Amino acid sequence: MAKDREPALITSAAPSFSAEQHHRRRRYTILMALHLIGLALAGVLYYYAWWLGLVLIIISTPLPWVAVILANSPRRPFRRASRASHDPGKPAPTTPRASRRRRPIVASQSGPVSPPENDQ
Repeated sequence: MAKDREPALITSAAPSFSAEQHHRRRRYTILMALHLIGLALAGVLYYYAWWLGLVLIIISTPLPWVAVILANSPRRPFRRASRASHDPGKPAPTTPRASRRRRPIVASQSGPVSPPENDQ
């Protein structure tokens, strides 16, 4: 019987959108469950040891904020092209861009342009 295993990653491609969204939802759910459990324990412990209940309230209060920040952050940081790989002795690699297209040369409004004369 073959076991269901994750395939080995042979590329540095980002995970699919649905896998990343599932991971974010799981992380948010766990943090919010910890928040609710912390508040419930703080309420119970307040009658026995008020200082311990107060500590749990202080710890669990920022958990919703942290859960939202972590749920909205990408799993991997955005990658940028590194300039360290460029050799100063060689020209920088160029990529065609729409903004760098050559524009046609337009004649001036003063009159027709004559070709330069060759003096030989």
